[in-house]
Amino acid sequence: MAATSVAQRASFAIAAESLIAQNNSVSVGGILFAVGVLFISLAMVQGVFHKGIAYVGIVAGVVGIVCEALRPVLGPGYSLYLILLIWFIAVGWTLYRLGASRSHARMAKQLEAQGAP
Repeated sequence: MAATSVAQRASFAIAAESLIAQNNSVSVGGILFAVGVLFISLAMVQGVFHKGIAYVGIVAGVVGIVCEALRPVLGPGYSLYLILLIWFIAVGWTLYRLGASRSHARMAKQLEAQGAP
């Protein structure tokens, strides 16, 4: 509205179109992140994590790949990718508990070595 000439209006229109195109383009980084979550979760199936957490991660990875690839057309359907938040919380909680249990076991061994009952 503030543009006074045709050239100024054209430059503002081009700038606006480029911002819209950037927001609607498929993010390669987002797809690679979802692929990373999928690979980590596949490795978690054989590890110390609960299998349910690993399967949630596998689903989150697959949903993430689809959501990132189809982001311009999904609209509110992109919110399915919130399953990733559930996976992050579950993995974080498990890592916290693993760290706490290992530190308690280490302290118990130290007490045994010192001769405490």
